[in-house]
Amino acid sequence: MEENNIENQREGKGKEVEEAASNNISTSESFYSFEAQSPGGSGLFIPDIPDNEKPVLGTKFQSLEEAINMYQTYAYKSGFDTKLSSSKKNKNKEVIKKYVMCSRAYLPKCNIVKADEGKSRKKKRNVNLIKTDCKAKVIFQKFAGTTMFVVSHFEEAHNHELVPVHYRHLLRKSRQLGFQEEEFINKLASSNIGATKAHQVLSTLKGSHQLLHGTVVDFKNYRRDLNVFVGENDAQMLIDSMNERMTNSHDYTFKHDLEDDGSLDKLFWADEIARLNYEEFGDIVSFDATYNTNKYGMAFVPFTGIDNHRNCVTFGAGLLSKEDITSYTWLLKMFVETFKKQPNIVVSDQDPAMKRAVDDVFTDAKHRLCMWHITNKLPGKVSSNILHGTNFRKDFHKLVWNIYLGPAQFERKWGEMINEFNMKQIKWFNDMFEMRNIWIPAYFKNTEMCGLMRTTSRSESENAFFSRFQHKGHTLIQFMLSFDTAMKKQRYNQEILDNKTMETNPKFKTPLNIERHASKVYTRKIFFLVQHEIYESVFSCSHDSIENEEGVLIYKVRENNIENQVVDKDIEGIQLYTTERKKEFKVLFNKKHMDFVCTCDHFSRMGVLCRHVFYVLKQNDIQEIPNNYIKRRWTPNLIPADIRQKTYNYSKTSAEAESLANEAITMVDFCVKTLIDKEDELRTFVETLRDLKSNVEEKTSNEAPMDKKSKFEKRLGVKVPKLKKVSNPRESRRKGCGSGKRIIGAAEKAKEFSRKRAIKCGRCGKTTKTHDRRTCKEVKDVYGNLIEEEDGEDEDDEDEIDAESDEENEEVYVDATDDEVLEEDEQAEEFWEVDEEAEE
Repeated sequence: MEENNIENQREGKGKEVEEAASNNISTSESFYSFEAQSPGGSGLFIPDIPDNEKPVLGTKFQSLEEAINMYQTYAYKSGFDTKLSSSKKNKNKEVIKKYVMCSRAYLPKCNIVKADEGKSRKKKRNVNLIKTDCKAKVIFQKFAGTTMFVVSHFEEAHNHELVPVHYRHLLRKSRQLGFQEEEFINKLASSNIGATKAHQVLSTLKGSHQLLHGTVVDFKNYRRDLNVFVGENDAQMLIDSMNERMTNSHDYTFKHDLEDDGSLDKLFWADEIARLNYEEFGDIVSFDATYNTNKYGMAFVPFTGIDNHRNCVTFGAGLLSKEDITSYTWLLKMFVETFKKQPNIVVSDQDPAMKRAVDDVFTDAKHRLCMWHITNKLPGKVSSNILHGTNFRKDFHKLVWNIYLGPAQFERKWGEMINEFNMKQIKWFNDMFEMRNIWIPAYFKNTEMCGLMRTTSRSESENAFFSRFQHKGHTLIQFMLSFDTAMKKQRYNQEILDNKTMETNPKFKTPLNIERHASKVYTRKIFFLVQHEIYESVFSCSHDSIENEEGVLIYKVRENNIENQVVDKDIEGIQLYTTERKKEFKVLFNKKHMDFVCTCDHFSRMGVLCRHVFYVLKQNDIQEIPNNYIKRRWTPNLIPADIRQKTYNYSKTSAEAESLANEAITMVDFCVKTLIDKEDELRTFVETLRDLKSNVEEKTSNEAPMDKKSKFEKRLGVKVPKLKKVSNPRESRRKGCGSGKRIIGAAEKAKEFSRKRAIKCGRCGKTTKTHDRRTCKEVKDVYGNLIEEEDGEDEDDEDEIDAESDEENEEVYVDATDDEVLEEDEQAEEFWEVDEEAEE
């Protein structure tokens, strides 16, 4: 019955071809997607391979999959592709007969292109698959009552030429992606490397494109299929997988919130390592929103601190579909609920929603606005004459960045500056003065570690770090995989720095024992900062007098050669030059209790002793730093390496299996590397591997093969939800994206104009920023003299001039980075700090 249906289909298609010919329509015009050849072909082609590799009637197989795999292997060696054709099932819906055909079976489809179809905008695939009505096939019949299949029919001859050996790597069988290719694509996707680049890298590693399974298109299709698999279940898959993480680790935190319609609205998560990091380094936290990390436009908000190596460390993160007060308040509440304590200082930009949420939730913390965002607005608030023609900018920076002023001194000097330059009527300065207590250093002097972070540059650096792993087209599942990869990278860098501290000895600059002691108690980076202070205490400090008041020694320490010296340059890269740096400092030393107080407040601000205290220690022949002045946050090995290396998989088995798989690959690589120049021994090794493979195939022959759905679940570590309770987030518009119709103010226009590059006009010969050859209002007469054009001249005449495009005549730098902006501000050379990881 099944064979008769196939023959009827062939006869029907043959009639369609004959009808097209009778209507005087050429074959190439009649068929849209297929190239037609004669139904009978011009000859028979029989594969020239050994008989023991051909299908034999009566051969039995343990399963249908094993039988199909046998024929596909035979087809590859023969030089043709296969296609799974029709099948026959019993009452229980079990396959009892299966047809596997040559890929050129049947006649080509008769898709006659109609006249009105040419106007359709719907794209159609332009593929010329050759169909020759090839009869080559095999039929597998099932033994009743068993799972075994037998070859019941085999047609060997083809009516078309077979594919040459040099092209067989492009056959469908060869192009099927294996475990290695799929795993490679998935791993690189978590590092924001696309399918095209993945194909290029893997082919380079293998040595040739011919040794690689799949083309670039196959790699792209795999990525596409992964995204389609996630599809509308993206949010539910993410929630299920994160809940499973919490089940496997009691210290893992995951919170989410939904919209009224059931769509995902907010997320917050933090793992065990993040909790430990916050416990050690959570005295100051910066957070800022970044974008283009997922396909839904949700804002990514990482919470960033500074670890014991002065590197950025992530305490937790969130995703928000809306950046309003409600969303930020929810996010900060989840943060406090997770970590049980508030930081000393919270740094953010001037976003009103952030400010309101911080004030409502972080009641015990001091909120600090990013100083860079404030000072960067200065050019737009005052006229160019005042900004560039007076000392106002210099005086402004001297005042706001001065770390030695108290609140009363600052307010007095601010009033003097405003009066001197007549700024009383400018609202922005009045507003900044009203909120002076949340951005001026003078109001944070009594807050411990206040000097570590005064801008959101750490958050900006962290956002740049995450941007290497994330992409605006990522699903939530892929976003989380990329986030995990970024965290592994960050924590691996911490391991490297810990190891460097343990395994290396620094070069010493002084003969003092206290310098050697510092190298043992601090991490390497912090030691270099302390070493600089010790060095300066030896070569730049002296004392004018020593007083003794009730057992407390008062040293008046003087610094020499402090001109053009940057305050805290080595400890805080964003610290601007200070103005009016003091030359003399008082150090109070209680020798009985080993207590020190210096008027520079360096220890309070930065957590390490200053050069003035080291000078006093040297004078009193103290060989080691007192224990009460060694901050725990700057010491090494605070986070145990075994905990930092812990990964959060969805089950313990998957972690163990991955470790064993890596070990197996490493051993095979070692053997191949060792035997690469010993051909006979290498051949023996490969034969051994083939035997192992055969044993594995034999043991797993009764197991059902993994379908595409199961493969995707294993690759992504998720499962298709049985019940969908949460829908995907609604695509949101982030703040500032606008509609392109925003009114641009004069200050912003002036700032953009200042970034323009002056060019030479090809018409008047002037070097200017205001026009080019096309927009020039001047023309030359026959003698080369400039003649100004008359008003009202026909615009069409101007357009007929041989003009060059704006791209060729004018270069506009509109999206300068923060570093480029600061380079224009000669008073802010040392301002912007980019984390070392981001600078790479």
